[in-house]
Amino acid sequence: MYESALIAVDFSRSSLPMLKRLGYMERMGVKNVILVHTKPTASGSGGDGPKLSTQELKDKLAEHAEVLSDQFQVETRLLSGDPAEQLLTLAKDEDVDLIVTGSRAHHPAKRLLIGSTASALVRKADRPLLLEDVRDADEGEDNIPRRDGPTLLATDGSGAAEAAEDHALRMLGKDNHLRVITVSSSNDIARAWRRLERITNKAADVGVRLIRSVDLGRAEHVIPQIAAAERASLIITGRRGRDGVRGVRIGSTAEDICRNANRPVLLVPGTEQGN
Repeated sequence: MYESALIAVDFSRSSLPMLKRLGYMERMGVKNVILVHTKPTASGSGGDGPKLSTQELKDKLAEHAEVLSDQFQVETRLLSGDPAEQLLTLAKDEDVDLIVTGSRAHHPAKRLLIGSTASALVRKADRPLLLEDVRDADEGEDNIPRRDGPTLLATDGSGAAEAAEDHALRMLGKDNHLRVITVSSSNDIARAWRRLERITNKAADVGVRLIRSVDLGRAEHVIPQIAAAERASLIITGRRGRDGVRGVRIGSTAEDICRNANRPVLLVPGTEQGN
């Protein structure tokens, strides 16, 4: 389904563990990978570590690429400038199907943030974005979700969510099952169930079995809680518009789900006409 992917690495101590966990992308159809590191400009933030030469950065990219080379065709790119803007430009130029980046900041004081680059990509990406939960080496991997757990689709039944629903059905294929939830902040349960009619009908057409539920509360809290309780390996959800136009902005539901999930989240942009 996603034949090509652009993967961003920042060479933090979380980068290699993250790459080692990306083998499951093969089941999503990924064959070709562009592994990218963006070095900051003189005016940008270079972090607290030692500054590496261009050749040293290329060598590190090659080292990181080895982690993926058994499963994917990998090429590397070293860019310079604003990471999010550079990634978005490269994704468009190469017409990749998927963008992948880590979803947590690395500074100890920012454990609850998803990071400035990931945040910008959430708001601006015009194609599916996979946010892989990253952990520093000293955090261990005990709480990292199993890769054979269920896939969870979170939908509100809107037009903006339809693309995410279609992606989830195509990703799983016939004779698989999909865990689907919609979250309501009111007691109008009948209306909430009606939000699931479209995905229910489409799933029946393609032979995917649904396990559905309507849950009360705030989506950004309920969805991560259910994903943790059911040991979901992936959350799929949609986002509206681009860069705050009829949709995602700082503090939005989609970004809050990414922040709270502690597991991979696939964000699929919807049409700007979505309701």
